[in-house]
Amino acid sequence: MTRVNLSLRDYQVFRAVGDDLPETLATAYRAHAQGSDILRVAKHNGAVIAAYAMTAPESGETEFTLQMLNVLPPYRGNGIGRWLVGHAIGVAETKGGQSLWVPMADHSALLEGMRFTRQVSPSGYRFPMIME
Repeated sequence: MTRVNLSLRDYQVFRAVGDDLPETLATAYRAHAQGSDILRVAKHNGAVIAAYAMTAPESGETEFTLQMLNVLPPYRGNGIGRWLVGHAIGVAETKGGQSLWVPMADHSALLEGMRFTRQVSPSGYRFPMIME
């Protein structure tokens, strides 16, 4: 598999529905994020290359949950995952979110590099948007 080198200006992020995802991303979506409230995709030359899915908090709560983050293998290493997590933080914040919860351990280096705090119980990562 050939790695594709991109800059942040080479792709855009769009709203999406599950049917917009290529099979690899659709499989991850069905397994981890079906029923999420927010689905965004990154596209390069019209093709979906990455996605994230997020759930909004229940009424009266302020913590959003990032349920899925996936970048197709040829596009990894270009900062797309980092950019999408930043995008998710921005979306959550504009919708009144005060923190973002990520119950995934497979993105630990990325999340810790973005100053997410590791939580032991329940296991995952949290990013506060309001500094205490």
